[in-house]
Amino acid sequence: MERVVKEQDNVRRSIEAVYREKRGRLFALAFSILNDGHSAEDVLQEAFMKAIERCGSYEERGKMYNYIVRLLYNCAIDKLRKKKEYPTEDETLEGHFQEQTLDEQSAVLEAARNLPDEQRDVIFLRHYSGLSFAEIAEVLDAPLGTILSRMRYGLMKLKTLLERV
Repeated sequence: MERVVKEQDNVRRSIEAVYREKRGRLFALAFSILNDGHSAEDVLQEAFMKAIERCGSYEERGKMYNYIVRLLYNCAIDKLRKKKEYPTEDETLEGHFQEQTLDEQSAVLEAARNLPDEQRDVIFLRHYSGLSFAEIAEVLDAPLGTILSRMRYGLMKLKTLLERV
């Protein structure tokens, strides 16, 4: 019994560490999927609450960050399904993408929304969450080759869409 409590405490500390260190990156991922700051915050909170609620049944199979990314991704997709359409609210991610100007960020996000879901998801997970392709394959439960293909075709299509702007 004492061992189980100690394991749960370790899992909880791991979840808290991910929250402290990766919160901004996870928010950016949720925002990139939902295009709404309030919904992204809700999904971020929901994902961490689920992680904490499930800490007793968590089986360490990989990095805690990947586990939370998967929870966040699933929560965001569920929220989109409930809306039954992609949001159109125009918001920016000031402070999350300092390398790009706000106009560039907006153009990239808008173009990415026109990609097929599978390609867009891989690009967002790679760019906004910094996951490796192997980690993305784990999160999306797809073969690595499929993930690489989706990334390649998605980037090609994104380039074409951005050249038109």
